[in-house]
Order: sequence, then C-alpha cells, then structure tokens
Amino acid sequence: MRGMKRIGSSVLVGVFTAAGLLLALGGQAQQTPSASESSESVEIGGMTLRLGMLQEFVIHGLRELYNLQEIGTPAASGSSWMAETKAGPPHVRVANVSFIGGRLSSVYKYWTVGSESDTEASFASTLYGAITKFEQENMTPCEVATNRSQQAVGELRTLLVTCRGRQKYLSVDITPMVNGKESVSLAEVLQYPSDVMAVMKGIAAGVSGSIAPSVPASTQDEQVLLEKPADKTLASPSDQPTKTGRWFPPDIDHVIPPIEPGTACPLSDVLSQAGKRIQELIGNVDKFTATEVVEHQSVDHSGQLRRPETRKFRYLVSIAQTPNGYMNVEEYRNGGSNPDQFPDHIATVGTPSLVLIFHPNHVQNSRMTCEGLGRWNGKAAWQVRFEERIHNSSPISVVVTAGRAFGLRLRGRAWILADSYQVARLETDLADEIPVIRLRLQHQEIEFRPVHFKEGSEIWLPSTSDLYLDFLGHRFYRRHRFTDFQLFSVKLEQEVGDPKE
Repeated sequence: MRGMKRIGSSVLVGVFTAAGLLLALGGQAQQTPSASESSESVEIGGMTLRLGMLQEFVIHGLRELYNLQEIGTPAASGSSWMAETKAGPPHVRVANVSFIGGRLSSVYKYWTVGSESDTEASFASTLYGAITKFEQENMTPCEVATNRSQQAVGELRTLLVTCRGRQKYLSVDITPMVNGKESVSLAEVLQYPSDVMAVMKGIAAGVSGSIAPSVPASTQDEQVLLEKPADKTLASPSDQPTKTGRWFPPDIDHVIPPIEPGTACPLSDVLSQAGKRIQELIGNVDKFTATEVVEHQSVDHSGQLRRPETRKFRYLVSIAQTPNGYMNVEEYRNGGSNPDQFPDHIATVGTPSLVLIFHPNHVQNSRMTCEGLGRWNGKAAWQVRFEERIHNSSPISVVVTAGRAFGLRLRGRAWILADSYQVARLETDLADEIPVIRLRLQHQEIEFRPVHFKEGSEIWLPSTSDLYLDFLGHRFYRRHRFTDFQLFSVKLEQEVGDPKE
C-alpha cells in the first residue's frame, strides 16, 4: 500500500510509515538484525530466481543479460539452458538453468572456474567468501560431505556444503579433462529434491503435445508439488500452520492462474492501452474522497490471527503530474496523515499509487511478461507478470522508518480487462527481502472497480486492498475497504471531517 512522497528530485511511494513504532522501540530500533533466513533464491545478473518460476519469464530475463544456449536433447518433460557472458571470446559460463513442465526446477550459478596453479589463491578466497555468505544466509546448521562418481575420462570428485532444511547448497566439482588435467568449479545450486523432480517429470511427460510454459497446475498433485518446495521462500521462521493453512496466501509465482490455450498476447498493445487508461485517470481525477474502513489483525507466534481492530476514516486523495513527469499522490485521513491513527502505529498508505506502475513514465522500470488470456470475475483479462528492475532509481514502493527510506523491489501480477484495458486486480510480493529492517514478507492484493460519479464520469478506483506483512517483528493482516467515493475539487487546505457512524 503506497503513498507518494517527494524526496529530492525523485518520487518514491511509501508502503508504510513506522516513525511512531520506532519511537516506541527506542534503542532497539538502532540494532542491526541478523541476515534474512530466506535463502531459497539465487540472484544472477540482478535477476532473482526461485524454483517454480515460469520458464518463459526466466528465459526472457536472462536473454537480456547473457547468451543463452539450450544444452542436451530437449525432452517432453523439460529442458536445460546454459548462460554465458555476451562479451568475449572467451565467453564465460555464468549459470545453468533447467525446467520441468515449463517451471524452473534447478539453478547452477558458477562462481569461478580454473585449473592452473596460479588460480589457487583466488579460488580459495572465492570459496571462503561463498561459504561465509552461505552461512549468513541460512542461519541453520551446515555440514560438508564428499561424493565420487566415475566419468568417461576419469573420476569426478564433489565437495558439498549443505544446510539443514534448505534446497540451496554449494557444490565444488573437481572434473577430469581429456588432456589429463582437472578443472575446478564452484557453483551455488538451488533445486528441488530428486524425489520431487521425479514426480514433476512424470506429470509433465503425461501431458499430451508440447508443454506451454504458461499453462498452470491442473491437478491437485501438481499444485501441491509446485507450492510445497517454495513455501519456505518468504515464510518467517516462526510460522506455524493455522487450522485453515498459513496466515498469508501463496506467493504469486507458486501457482499461475489458468489461461486460454493458443491465444497470443499482444504485450506491447496491452501495455500501451493500459497506460492510456492510467493517463486518463490522472487527467480525470484531481482529488477524490471516500470512506475508508481499516480492519487489522495481528498474528501471534503460532500463526493464529488475533481479534480484529477497526478504524474508520474520511479519506482524501490528491493525484497530480509534476512538470518533470513524475506522479505526486498525497493522502489525508480525517484531515491529517499521522501514522498513530493506524493500529500498531504503522501506517499503510498509497493504495491508489500501485497501478501507476503501468503509467508510460514508469512502465520501463519493470520487466513485463504476458502470461496469456485469463478471466477475472467472469470477464476476459490479460495476465501480465511484472518485476521491478534491480537498478531502478524510482521504485514504486518504499518503507520509511526512523527517518530512513528503503526502496522495495516488487514483483507481481496484474489482470487487465481485454475489452477496456482497465487494471482490475493487482497482486504483489517482494522480489528481495530487506534484512536490516527484517522486512520478510509483504504480500498485497488490490481489487479495482468502476465508480460512477454524479458528473457522469466512470473511473476505476480501488475497492479493497489486503496486505500481509512481516516487518521488524510485527506480523499482521490488514484490509482496507473504500466506499462512498466523491470527486472533490476544493483546496487541499480544507479540513475533512470525521466519518459518520
């Protein structure tokens, strides 16, 4: 949930403001917490890879950065690819990625390769750095094991560094070469267990015809397969299942919603038309008011939702485009913007702002992939997955806490109606956690609906927003509901009164 603020010459969008919270924590807020417990991802060239990701999206993203070459003989159940640097020769091998049933099943990220004696010190330093990073990421007991296997040209020796309960490990391979020498490689590996991969291959091989990368799980077994290994990605270490499941929904990349087979998606046209709708929104809406109801439920250590707290506000939003092209969105509740108005002293603001990710001035800041033609509330809608670029200087969301701003990098999915190109729904997750403020989870779902005003105009505005948050030890679920919209065109200095009970 995001409210825009001007910071220097940039416009950042605030997810939540926790100044009141940190004042209450006092000295505790100045401590630097331990590294994130979630290590179930591998970053390659600024792109974060997680198991179960869509093959089309992974290949598209890596191809922007590296030369990609399919290796081996493609099988009905999957394929493998090698990524090399574009600069060369020599072209340096960076990673291998494999897919089963159109989903990412393993990643090998190579840290270094060498066989000459003068690389020994460099390799030892790289190995030390890799193991140190690995231990800091996992924060669980790790162990070292060795393995030997016979190859056509000699014996392959492998040193494995694994951590309990993790799917990610380090592999040091000493590989014999045809000239009698040996090559040494260090790889960061993320993959499903062998038994899970075997079942995935069986499911994929049983699908008739070619396997479309964007086809979603169609059976209960496949859905469980894709969800279970990735559950650890953003789950807090103290999470325990509730009677009805986890307290937060599955990550957006766990299961991709169904699409119509064989329907080509004109991504450029979809983004262009959606951008025009956002520009129309900015042109038609100077300010609007609404009644906002905030329902907040904290989560205890067992993962149970506590009794809800409710706040009701008279809500005013001003949206304007600045001369340099940025969007300035300001929010007021009952005439002010103090975070102490919210439960837990954490303000969640800016719901109208996230859709601006499709504004022509912002759309280039994210990688966009069209998954196909799906449906939302019975209407045909293009499903577009987006992920903000790692070097984006104007993130769509920030966290402001203790006077510091932390830019977030989001990934998400949008449903854009095929007939009107209005954004009807958005879901987002973190692309990267922020260990220094223990931001481990931020999952959001926003629904939009057409609002008819007396002036005769129809404008799509947020209807509900659901937020699931794990931040500085505070875990909660919060829903915002918006009703009684009115266009409002007087000066911002006018006070907005309390909502009627």
